[in-house]
Amino acid sequence: MNDFLDRRPAPLADAVIAAGALPGESWEQARERLRAVPDNQSALTGREWKRFVHLIDDIQRVCIKCLHDTKGRDAQLLLNQVQNLFEYCCALSEGRAVELVPLDKLRYGLFDEAYAVLSSLKPDETEWLPECFIGLLDVLGHPDPYENLLSLEAEGLLKMVLNG
Repeated sequence: MNDFLDRRPAPLADAVIAAGALPGESWEQARERLRAVPDNQSALTGREWKRFVHLIDDIQRVCIKCLHDTKGRDAQLLLNQVQNLFEYCCALSEGRAVELVPLDKLRYGLFDEAYAVLSSLKPDETEWLPECFIGLLDVLGHPDPYENLLSLEAEGLLKMVLNG
């Protein structure tokens, strides 16, 4: 049987209860209300999902802009950042434990925001995520990413490649 179905919810920490308590609500009331969230309910609201989808597009745009601005000099750094995000998505979608190792050169808050959102998702909500970064990995992982980018743009294929 699927181990996701067998998992029992972890006990709520006092800090979680304190953060989630409504004004005037007792600890016990807050604890019961916070535990009552159905297992099939997403950790994200509709607005947060919409922002997350736009965040993926923003990461692509920032990487492409940086590739243009640096004429490909930062391609390896960008590739490493996107590869790490991709690996994190794969691990989440497969239900594997993940440990984030901070990068010294992480430049863009978009990546930080993506990790924060991803860490709150349930495994069944992450199955589609790795595919979102494959096109960007293809562009950044090319032997000459800047020339490849210019060629894809000239042929009108960049958007198609990024969307997989």
